Amino acid sequence: MKKILLFTIALGCASLVNAQKSQPVKKDLTPAKKVTNLIEQTNVNVTAPYKSITSAALIPFTSSLNGYTLLSGKKLTADQQSKTVLYTSRDGGTWGGTGNGIKMKMTTDYGTSSDSVLFANGTSHRYPGGTLFRNGSDLFVVCSGPITSGSGWVSNYVYSSKIDGTLAADTVINYPTTPSIGMWYINESLSALPNGELFLLGEKNGPEPDYNHIDYTIWKMMWNSTDNKFNYTSSYEFTPLLSATMAPVQPYGMAFNDDGSIGYFWFNGEDSITRPNQSTQPLVWKTTNHGTTWTQMTIYDYSQIQEIKDYVWPTKEDTSVVRPVFFYGYTTSDKNLPGIVDAQGNLHLIATIQGGYSSNPDSLGYTYAGEPAKLFDLYTTSAGWDAKYIDTLFSEVDDGTSVTIFGDFAIDHRIHIGKTENGNKIFAMWTDTDPIIGSTTNVYPDFKVWGHDITNGNITGSKNLSLNTPSMGLFLYMNASDIILDDAGAFKIPVVVVNGSDPVNSPINHLYVTGLELTESDFVPNAGVNEVENNIGLVSQNYPNPFNGSTSINVTLSKPSDLSISVINMLGQKIFEINKGNTSAGTHNFTINGSKFTSGIYFYTVKAGNNSVTNKMIVE
Repeated sequence: MKKILLFTIALGCASLVNAQKSQPVKKDLTPAKKVTNLIEQTNVNVTAPYKSITSAALIPFTSSLNGYTLLSGKKLTADQQSKTVLYTSRDGGTWGGTGNGIKMKMTTDYGTSSDSVLFANGTSHRYPGGTLFRNGSDLFVVCSGPITSGSGWVSNYVYSSKIDGTLAADTVINYPTTPSIGMWYINESLSALPNGELFLLGEKNGPEPDYNHIDYTIWKMMWNSTDNKFNYTSSYEFTPLLSATMAPVQPYGMAFNDDGSIGYFWFNGEDSITRPNQSTQPLVWKTTNHGTTWTQMTIYDYSQIQEIKDYVWPTKEDTSVVRPVFFYGYTTSDKNLPGIVDAQGNLHLIATIQGGYSSNPDSLGYTYAGEPAKLFDLYTTSAGWDAKYIDTLFSEVDDGTSVTIFGDFAIDHRIHIGKTENGNKIFAMWTDTDPIIGSTTNVYPDFKVWGHDITNGNITGSKNLSLNTPSMGLFLYMNASDIILDDAGAFKIPVVVVNGSDPVNSPINHLYVTGLELTESDFVPNAGVNEVENNIGLVSQNYPNPFNGSTSINVTLSKPSDLSISVINMLGQKIFEINKGNTSAGTHNFTINGSKFTSGIYFYTVKAGNNSVTNKMIVE
């Protein structure tokens, strides 16, 4: 049995970092293992590293036979007109069901009361994705996922019914039996559009050992008002050319604008023909005719985006060059690449980026071990792409080597994206453990959100909505809605989390979280963690990090200011300070001598005038 290691003091945190990073300067981005069979495992037994949920802010909502319902599929969505929130999961557990059916739970009062539609057809339905479809004045639930025979995947279900359970219908799509075809998992990125179109996205693998051959298929279905169900009409298959070294499992997704005329399909990979910066990056296809044809967008050099250059570490041999490396691996972890289409038809991706350590062909798979991951809103424009910095992730994910892992369940940052129904505001949502907890692993996750108003460019900056609330640290395996409800000027964010000591072997409870919202006043010009309107233009992450000896930071001042830099330890004691006095505008480099620092976590604060920025650094 794998043990839980909880580190609550600075030295313990440093030990965790060292255990995870055997190389002090760079780390190998080894691809995640290939999942060839997602049928439930039963031989994992661990203890949960998180507090039990007792807060009144978390309302018992539904249950599942086990946590495998969380591994894929669209879980949470909402309808602006009726304020209906829909959560789709496998059934079983406290709220009933055998585990072979799908439960769609709905609320119109933010979890206070709820109703459900249970879909169970006597066979084994798994990994559901769910969404809402409005047909005139009627609101329907729709779900899709694979069906297992117990030894393999045989077909997909596409179920629909009115929200009261009437007009229920089920369409089953059988898989081809030709061995070379492989198999589909059609349950990601469900898009049900007002004109009756339903798009399903899945990954199709070749047979062993051809796992590097990945095809992606989009199936298009149309609403049949006579039969009151969706019928298959056509499919479009993507067969991208990939580098032979690419991992076989990549984050991928699909999104459409409101009328379905503009859509995007993307995945993170390495194009074998065009490879800017020799790195993995989003490869994107676009449709402008309701998914009839798709065209790959021009490969873009993201290293030229100024916002990325400002925050991502440069290569070691040339500090003027940035090689942005986009995480890749399971779509259920921090390596996710969620996307959505705004009111102007532009695609937004919430991307996790670190800097490539080197441009040398022998070191292309490495990033800096000490560089914390950065989140960006990466979005298309008429000229190509642009980006806005969102936040730096404080805690690390559980990689299964130092803390714990629940089978296929990494304790990750659960990155999501949502929008208001009109598409004028975009929201990034994720979890992170607050520094005051004293753990460098995300075992006590809080809920964080960042908003972007595309009509005026205003942003909210990163906000921790659960800090110092009864639900602080309780956002384990968080799912957030892709539609954020505008409730009289309050942007309410539907969120469901999990409670259960062993989410692999035991039934789990899903709880609705109340009180998570932003308002119009939260959107202001030039907001952000390291974007301050007056004196401080930019404070870099210290480099190297972790370090032993000395480390450097770059500070950019937007105007002359009295500048100071201080370092405090985990006890809040100031142990180092630089007072530069009046300093000119521009970029300045500073060295922090940490030769006398003991191993652990520290925080450095740059203060210029009345403005300050604080970042974390680690001493080995």
